Formats: sequence, structure tokens, C-alpha cells
Amino acid sequence: MDEANLSPRRTSRARERIAARKRRHAQKMATPQPRPVRAIPQDELEAMHQVPQPGYTERLTQRLPRVQLDGVGRFIGEIRDFVWHLVNRSPFLKLLPLVIVAVLAIMVFVNSFTGQIGPNVWALNTNLGGASLEEAQARLESAWAENIQILVRLDDETVETVRPAEIGLTLDAAAVVARAQEVGFAGFPFGVEVEPVLSLDEATAQTYLLTLVDPVYVPPYEAGFAWEGDQLVGVPGSPSRELDVLTTLSQLKQNPLRILERGALDLITTATPPNTADPTPYIDAAYQFLTRGFTLTGYDPFVDQIQQWTTSQEQMTRWLAAGPTGLRLREDIFRDFILAINGQLDEGEDPRYLMMDETMQTVQTAVLNNEPEAMVRIRYLPTEYAVRYGDRGFGIARAHGMPFQLIEQANPDRDLNIINDGDVITIPSRDLVMPQQVITDKRIVVDLERRWLVAYENGEVIYNWEISVGLPGAPTSPGIFQVLSKVDIATGSSADLCNQDSGVCGQWRMEYFMGIYEVATNLTNGFHGTVYLPNGGILGDGAIGRANTYGCVMSSPEQARLLYEWAEIGTVVEVVSADFPPQSELGAQAITFINQVRGA
Repeated sequence: MDEANLSPRRTSRARERIAARKRRHAQKMATPQPRPVRAIPQDELEAMHQVPQPGYTERLTQRLPRVQLDGVGRFIGEIRDFVWHLVNRSPFLKLLPLVIVAVLAIMVFVNSFTGQIGPNVWALNTNLGGASLEEAQARLESAWAENIQILVRLDDETVETVRPAEIGLTLDAAAVVARAQEVGFAGFPFGVEVEPVLSLDEATAQTYLLTLVDPVYVPPYEAGFAWEGDQLVGVPGSPSRELDVLTTLSQLKQNPLRILERGALDLITTATPPNTADPTPYIDAAYQFLTRGFTLTGYDPFVDQIQQWTTSQEQMTRWLAAGPTGLRLREDIFRDFILAINGQLDEGEDPRYLMMDETMQTVQTAVLNNEPEAMVRIRYLPTEYAVRYGDRGFGIARAHGMPFQLIEQANPDRDLNIINDGDVITIPSRDLVMPQQVITDKRIVVDLERRWLVAYENGEVIYNWEISVGLPGAPTSPGIFQVLSKVDIATGSSADLCNQDSGVCGQWRMEYFMGIYEVATNLTNGFHGTVYLPNGGILGDGAIGRANTYGCVMSSPEQARLLYEWAEIGTVVEVVSADFPPQSELGAQAITFINQVRGA
């Protein structure tokens, strides 16, 4: 039997077997097969009837841990169910992409044809989304002016809070709006912040920083002293703190946007070391100065009185500093002491004061030399005078002991020959007639009414004699003056000595001249002896005790010489009259003395 005949038969049988298996499998799937049943023994059957068997749910509960669902758990479960139904059974998700596309298309259409800012676009913490360009610019300008503040800080502490414009920062709102429009829909849905466009006005910024120079400045602390119980100890010096305006301005100029973002401008400072950091070499000198005490003495040459001021040891200790060559005065602290004194002196009809620089220098010298006292001059402030009925400018000047020329200079816009009741005129400071250093132990008193002179030294009468005074047309001015100049032989003149035809004026010569006040420019009245006239004669024929001079006080030749040699530049001269009574105790004593001498 050949192979050609065998092969077809085998193939046909294999197919039959496969088909038979498929039929059997189909029948088995179509007809459920009963499970084999195990016979239950009688004893098990009885037990089952006696003990209830757990159902499926109970068996599952026994196998799984019990979970108690609270309100939150139930809520989360409900949300999950809702999401499952929305995803698996709701047709909304199928339409959602179409809805989003439609919304975006509408927004693009609106933005393209209305010029509005895209959604969720922000600048300066202000939502510009949906606003027109004009509305967006107005919002930015309002936020810039009302909401933005800059903290000005020094060493991490806030000095003050300012608006950006105060430090020269300006917002270009139009440029910011243009940037916001360019953003388009990039802000949807999560938002986008547009960076502000700023400019800086350097002049404004610098002007503002200059206002902070003084508040920021802390002077270098020179080495000083402090008490620990009864022991004086040294306090080391420390550097200054000074505002570096240029560097701070450069910081602001280089990155104004960063200043805005941080909301703070940090001031940059520099430091200068103290001249003396170690007080140790001066502790002994400071101890001696402080334990001995110090007195500031003020002298008023117009009334010939002194006032004295002291302070506590603690306050004096704060005054002292260690300098390169010895003890020195802390001017910033001592200044408060002078201001307190001036507050006391600035009272009454004639307000007075201590000149700050003069007092500082005088006390500084005393401290450096370890002296227990310093004397300074009490000075006068200008005052105002209300004109009374019948007053004339010349009379007001004499009543205040002031040369008429000085009253005129203090009231340049007023004619003192035409004044009315109630007018107010300025009386200049008395110090104008006493510019020299005052000699405190000498004083000359001149009585114009009695035409007598008394010279005092240390309160004792040194000289006294009769004098001549000014003519009624050229009277001697009353007041409190001082010796300003001394010339052995001086020259002078008067309109009376002028030739009416030629206009040439002759000159006289005066012996032992001492000027005391100016009558006019380059014309001074004072003390002198004999006056030799151009024609060879002697003024007043040399007579003493009369009103025969042109405003000066004339003595006999010998007496004029004595006065000239005794008096010094700066010696106080008190000229009294019926218009101007004595101002000092010595002036009052002189009147009594003159009355006794003259037998009045």
C-alpha cells in the first residue's frame, strides 16, 4: 500500500475527531452539570440544626477588619461615587472638550475685537483681566499711588515708610498695559504676572536721601568715662555711622525693580573711627576734674553782674572725652546744658543768652587745662519797642542807651523822624556797642547831668574829676559802651570848621584819645584831653565842666593822660543821664559818690 493512498484518510479522521470534541464541549457548556453531592453524616446534620451557621456576609466580616466610617469618610465615598458615575455614565465628559474650545473661541473673539486684556493677567497684585486698556491703566495708577509702599531700613530696622514717588520711582503704566495685552491668553487658567516698568528720577532720590543724613548720623564716640560705684572707669571709643548717599543712590539706580519687589530700600552707611579709642591714660586727670567740680560763670557787662551754673558729677562725666592730647568736651552733650541755661536767660524785657560757639570754646579750654571754672559773657538779643505818643527816634535811642545811627540801621525801611503811636521798631542787640573782649575789673562811669567821671577798679574808686560833654546840637550819647581804640594824638573835624567858599574843612588835634562809640561812619566819640583847633586856639578855651565838645568827654590834659594810661581796650564805660539811668550797681554808687564830692 503506497503512501499516496494513506495520507488522505488520516487527515479526514483527524478532522472528525476535532469536530467531535467541539460538539461535546458545546453540549457541556449548554447544559449545566450537577455537582457531586457529598453525603452528610447523621451527627453532622444534627449539629447543623442545633448551631446557626454564619451566612456569606457574616463570614466575610469575620475575615476582614471592621472599619467604622465617619462623616468625612462617607462624604469622600459619595464624591468617589459621583466621579465614577460622571466618568462612566455621564455624557458631559464627551461634550467637555467642545465646551472648552467654544469658550476659548468666544474669549479670543472678544479680546480681538474689544481690545481687552486677556483673562487672569496681573500686575502690581492687581487683576487686569477683562479690562480695557484705559481701565487697566487706571487700575495700575491707582494701585501705584495708594497701595505700594517702600520700607526705608537701616540695619534691618525700619526708619520710615514712603511712597515710591518720594524716592524718585515712577511707574510707566502704559508700558505695563501694553505688555499685559501681549500676554493674551497665557494667563488662562492659572494666571500670569506682568513685570512693572519703572524709571528713577535721580534728583528726587538724592534729595530724599539727603534729608536722612542728619537723622542717620551718629558721631564717633570718643573714649570716655563712667562711674562704677566710687570708681571711675574708662569706656572705649566706637566709630561713627554716616549715610553713604552716593552708594545708596547707586543701589536704587541699578535695580529699582528689586527694591519694589522686596518693598524695602536698605540704607548703606560708612563709619569713621574715633580719634581716641583708649581712655586709660586720662582716667586720673578725669577723676581729679570730676571730683573737684566745675562752675560755669556768666558775666553781664551791661549790668556788671555774674551768674553761675553747676551740674551733677554724673552729668559732668558725660561731658568728658579722651582726646589725643588730653581731656576734651563732648560738644553734642554739653550743648544741651547751654540750651537749658539759655532757656532761663531768655526771659524778661531784655532777653539774653550764651553764645554757643564762644561758650564751647571757653569751657573746652578749661577742661583741657583742668581748670575748675570758665567765664563767658552773657549777651543780648534784639528787642522790639512799641512807639508811644510823643516819642521821637532820637529820644528812643537815648532812652535805650543806643547811638541813633544803630537804631536807624536796624530799621532801614522806616523814617524814625516820622513815627506814630503804636508803631513797632526794632532795638538792636546791645552787643553791637561792645565788640571787644570785656575787661571785668575796670569800669568808667560818666554822669552827663553832673559832668563828672568816676573810674573803678575791683569796685574801688581810682579816679574822679569834672569833665566837659557835648553841645546841645552834638550831645554825648548815653549808654553802656567800652574802650574801642586808643591814640595818643587823634584828629577830627566838624562842619563848623569848613570854609563856606572853598568847602575845605580844617582839622583839630586831640590828646590821649580813646574812642567808645561810633556816631557815623569813620566818626567816633570818646575820651580826650585838650583839643587844638586849626586856627591855633583851644576848644572851649580849655574850660572843663561845660557842654562845649562835639559829643566827646573832655578832661584836663593831666587827667586825660592818667585815664588813657589806666584804661585798657575793652574797659566798660557807663554813660548815664536823665534819659538813661544807671544800669549797674557801680553806676548807682557813682551817682551817690559824685553828689558827695560835689556837695550836692
